[in-house]
Amino acid sequence: SRHKKDLQRQEKKARGEDLEDAATAVITALDAEDSWKKSAEGFTPAPRTSEADEKNDVKSVKRAMDRPLRLLTKYKKGKDEFWDLPNVKHEEGESLRDTAERALLYSIGDHCKVTILGNAPWSYYKVKYPKHYQETTDRTGAKVWIFKGVLTNSFHEEAKIKLHKSLLDYQWATRNELEDVLDKRIYRALDGML
Repeated sequence: SRHKKDLQRQEKKARGEDLEDAATAVITALDAEDSWKKSAEGFTPAPRTSEADEKNDVKSVKRAMDRPLRLLTKYKKGKDEFWDLPNVKHEEGESLRDTAERALLYSIGDHCKVTILGNAPWSYYKVKYPKHYQETTDRTGAKVWIFKGVLTNSFHEEAKIKLHKSLLDYQWATRNELEDVLDKRIYRALDGML
């Protein structure tokens, strides 16, 4: 370590051995630590809350600055309304990553730039279809693959997400909020990933 080298240099100096060029300034580890402490004295951390927190604006990415946010969209099936991750049905011939990118484009438009991380899903959960749907489609259920993405542009607050007309609403949710609004099986799949 740097401190050890400083001690060795002092021992050489005490024995009268030649050190490196005398014109070279030697900054010891203790000198560096003192300098760091002095510069840290004037440091003021960025605030962890914003105006969006005060208003409890769940549509803003400028809230809960000390925690990651996840995008949720609100769907309607029959008379039921529910929150879920942005999703679409996988089409033959496209990769799962292509499907994830299409789900975002379909759900929230193209003005939000999101980078999908990796080519493989991070998690999944299973859905069992209702009996009447199983009979008409000849399918018992499906696997829902979950990808992770990162918002790579910070759009202005005025430039809200443009939801697809089939969706009712959206929100940026903290982990606790996910647990409160999502179906338990979806949350378990996300929780394992998070």
